[in-house]
Amino acid sequence: MEDQKKIININITWQGIIKIIAVLAAVYFYFYQRRAGHSFCRLFNFQRDRTAVIWLAKRKIPRLLSAAVLYLLVISVVACSIFFVPPLAREVVDFSKNSPEYVPR
Repeated sequence: MEDQKKIININITWQGIIKIIAVLAAVYFYFYQRRAGHSFCRLFNFQRDRTAVIWLAKRKIPRLLSAAVLYLLVISVVACSIFFVPPLAREVVDFSKNSPEYVPR
């Protein structure tokens, strides 16, 4: 059998590089804060939040469950802003550019 060399092309975009740098910065920040005695999660520590957790506790929801719900809420808002806002912004820009075609005269 012949040894055939396979050519592999790797295309790296600026957006990919920026995302990689952002992830590496987040990981570095997490471990740096952890060494300093403050984890990243303490920034969003809902156990000590006086408004949301106590409001939910008054409605007979356990503190742990309310904190978990609030964590999921924050994570979902961040995920939505990362994955849905840029395509939506592109669509709005495209619509504004093409709006004269859509509006009858």
